[in-house]
Amino acid sequence: MYQRRVRAMATYQTQSENNSKFDSLFIKVLDFITPLVVEEEDHLYDVFGIPYMEDIPADASEEEIKSRKEENQATNNILVRLFGAKLDQDFQQLIDVSYKLDPYYSLYMYLRLGRPSHNQEGSVFLKRFYSNCLIIVKRQFDQFIKNQVIQIGESKAHK
Repeated sequence: MYQRRVRAMATYQTQSENNSKFDSLFIKVLDFITPLVVEEEDHLYDVFGIPYMEDIPADASEEEIKSRKEENQATNNILVRLFGAKLDQDFQQLIDVSYKLDPYYSLYMYLRLGRPSHNQEGSVFLKRFYSNCLIIVKRQFDQFIKNQVIQIGESKAHK
C-alpha cells in the first residue's frame, strides 16, 4: 500500500515537472513569434505609410474607413505570404505533437493563446493567427474532456 502511494506521488511529481517544462517552452515559442511578427507588421505599415486602424479618427467618412480596411487587408495578405503557410504548418505540428504527448498540454496551450498579452498585441495578423490556433486547441481540449467523461462513465458502469 505504501509503495503504491510513493509511486503515485513520484508519478504526479514527474507529471507536474513535465507540465511546467511544456508550459515554459510554449511561452518561449509565443514570446519568440509575437515580437517578430509585430515588428514585421510595423515595418510594412511604415514602408507603405498605412495608418493603423486604431489611428482612424472617430469622424472619418465611410469611404476613408473602407479604404483603410482595404490597406490593412493588403498588409495582412503580405504577412500571410511571408509567414502564413509555414507558420501555420509548424504551429499545427506543435499542437498535434503536444496533444499526442499529453492531452493536458492542450489546456496549457489554450490558456496561453487566450491570454491578452499574446492575443491582443497590435497585430491584426497575429490576432487572426492565434485565434485560429486557439480554435484548434479548444477543439482538442474539448475532445480530451469528452473522452475523460466517457472513461469515467465506463468505469462507473463496471463497478
